[in-house]
Amino acid sequence: MTWFKVDDGLWGHPKWLATPASARGLWVTAGSWSACNLTDGVIPRHVLPTLGGKPKDAATLVEVGLWIERDGGGWLFHEWNQLGRQPTKEAVMAEREASADRQKRAREKAAEKKSQEESRRESRRDAGVTHAVSHAGSHGPPDPTRPVLKNKPLQDLVCRRLFGDAQKPTTDDEKRELWLIWAETAGHSVDLETELGSWLMHNGATDLKNPGAALLGWLRTAAKRTAIPAVPGCDQCIRGWVTDEFGQPSEHRCTVCRPHLRSVEAL
Repeated sequence: MTWFKVDDGLWGHPKWLATPASARGLWVTAGSWSACNLTDGVIPRHVLPTLGGKPKDAATLVEVGLWIERDGGGWLFHEWNQLGRQPTKEAVMAEREASADRQKRAREKAAEKKSQEESRRESRRDAGVTHAVSHAGSHGPPDPTRPVLKNKPLQDLVCRRLFGDAQKPTTDDEKRELWLIWAETAGHSVDLETELGSWLMHNGATDLKNPGAALLGWLRTAAKRTAIPAVPGCDQCIRGWVTDEFGQPSEHRCTVCRPHLRSVEAL
């Protein structure tokens, strides 16, 4: 959009005071038309009826010095761009091009950011777990400094639930890959073995479409639970989460222990 600018002192200018109302209306309307069509103040003769103007109004504007009659026909606004009063076609086109370039860069930056976020989320889904198992061993010999789950039978049960007997990881290096993914998802404050056991008890007989994603979701929820400060006195929940039949925190939020509610709802 291009603006036709009108000086706030126009109302008291001698030329304006000497101009009839009909000619004033033509001047303003023609200025808007010129700004819209980027004619740099040129008003072709054939456009006059479209603007609701009459030849006598145009003649009046020429007489008072607001318009200049052109040799080739039509009229020209007096000092259209002098002192930058009105934008020129060249300036408007340059600004539009710069604006389009800014918008393009902003869209590209937003698309790149979205792609990076989606890639990070994807890497934490079940595909990421499967990738780690299928490519374990390709990173060289096992690193003795990398942790291994102490309760190997429990880990074997979790892996069997995730991948079945045919594809479950068997080497220590494969198990280290899985452990690192689980530990990174749960965070340092979560008792990983306890959460793995709870997940098995809750989902041992459940038909899960994507067990790997379900496990990672469980561990993320566990990380949220541990982030809520404990409030003594509530026997209905653990850190704001109702306990299940096994005495472990469930996925249901506590509605009894009121001090927890704000912290829980903020998750």
